[in-house]
Amino acid sequence: MSTTRYDSRIDALAAPSADGETLIWPKTDRLVGLAEENRRRRETYDFPILDRPAKNWSSPTGTALLFMTGHQPAFFHPGVWAKTVAASVLARRCAGSACFLVVDSDVPHRIAIQWPDDHGPLCRVRSTSVLPDTNWRSYEHIDGQAAKRYAALFAEIPEPWRSATTAMPTFEQGFLHSPATDNAGYVQRWMPGIKAVERELDVASPAFERISELFTPQPKACLQPALAFLAHLC
Repeated sequence: MSTTRYDSRIDALAAPSADGETLIWPKTDRLVGLAEENRRRRETYDFPILDRPAKNWSSPTGTALLFMTGHQPAFFHPGVWAKTVAASVLARRCAGSACFLVVDSDVPHRIAIQWPDDHGPLCRVRSTSVLPDTNWRSYEHIDGQAAKRYAALFAEIPEPWRSATTAMPTFEQGFLHSPATDNAGYVQRWMPGIKAVERELDVASPAFERISELFTPQPKACLQPALAFLAHLC
């Protein structure tokens, strides 16, 4: 019988198969110590990035611990969102800060909201596409849409999944009404929608950083460390 070989411990991990089970790795009581160890190691990085030691490209947060998570700005499942909760709790415990990296540089095939439909002997997954056709554009380049168009798409979700017992009405309100302009871009709407849900659940929202704003084609607006890293790769 052949055995599977893994490059690291994390490669051997697998999501639990049973409903309600959780996987947290490393153990929660080690996370603060690992964050401190990571900061100490970063201060010793002598390898060059654009002919300058990596340790000299200092973080804007200085000596404060920064806990980062992130994902594409989609309608992700609770297992992804749980990382935001963990980052916020750790940041508060260590008097540091939390950051959510919005990966808006990816190209989505489809942006959809899904819900279970248990009418009948089988439970099926139903969905409505918030944007029927993204035209193979990245999240950051998806055109702005009027709130009434988005509202019509949200209305396709059955009432039980839009009731006050779910987070959907809160997200929908933030998504539709928080942006300053009615034709706000998709990502501009998605971020206040997520923040509204976190506020209702008493979770401190992290700072949201968009990849498109960190790595912008306009050099004067690009952060120096990001620009240097990109130049180094080129």
